Amino acid sequence: MKPPHFLVFIGAGAALANELSVLRSQFQDTILVAPAVGTSEKGLTKAALARALAALVREMKAYSRLVEPARLTVWSYEPNQEVDFKSLWDVFGKAAWIELIPRRLVHKDRPTRLHIQERVPRLLPLIHLIGHSIYNERKTSSLVLPLRNFKSKFLQPLDEFWYRDHDVDALRRSIDASNSRFRQHHRGVGAGHQDSRRLLFKGARDEECHGQAHPIGDAERCFVEGRFRFGAALFPGFHFDVTSNLGTLNCTLYDCQDAPRDMWPERRQYVNIFPNDHILPARAQ
Repeated sequence: MKPPHFLVFIGAGAALANELSVLRSQFQDTILVAPAVGTSEKGLTKAALARALAALVREMKAYSRLVEPARLTVWSYEPNQEVDFKSLWDVFGKAAWIELIPRRLVHKDRPTRLHIQERVPRLLPLIHLIGHSIYNERKTSSLVLPLRNFKSKFLQPLDEFWYRDHDVDALRRSIDASNSRFRQHHRGVGAGHQDSRRLLFKGARDEECHGQAHPIGDAERCFVEGRFRFGAALFPGFHFDVTSNLGTLNCTLYDCQDAPRDMWPERRQYVNIFPNDHILPARAQ
């Protein structure tokens, strides 16, 4: 059985959502998430993004094999304004492989579906490369780090649309270059990675990943980010043990909803941070 592919379309009207349903028969492994929206909500609107995110979470929770490999792609027409793309990236950029459909296909339902149908097989080898880096090479790859909390100028490009228009060779070179720069500048003690604050992030051993909820994170965006990174599934339960060479953690960390957490009053020697920036143990109440 092939890994399931959650294919999300943002801001489809009723006619387009119906046309996209054909994809289910074209790709047996596809779980289509294309909630129809009203005329005023079409495109990359706040309402369309929220509806798509909620629908994706429902489908993910209904799927019984959440610890198995999977894929996530998110589709939208090319936006007219940069701010619209930023809204899309803020919601799905850390989790999904995002594909922008040419603007000339707006209001052309069947050509839009045919474009997606032709594009999907070309995307899967690209997402496979991402998956190899974040799953098989998770303890050394820069792509799997918690992007809100690992401070490094070398990770900043990952907060942008860094893989757009890449083919397999270009993507492989990009991943290799990113990982090479990262390893050169962020070598830590043992198998850990030291960030610019001299916090040490050490990937958990496989036996330490068992027993963790997967994906982890209560909010919808956190839940999705706890399952996927750039379109590929994360290793279930994988996290980083974070320590400081000064002993007690004296820093501000950010959870997956971007809420700050001052660690100094907690007097902790270490904390666990997941790729989606979920922090354990939870803040004391």
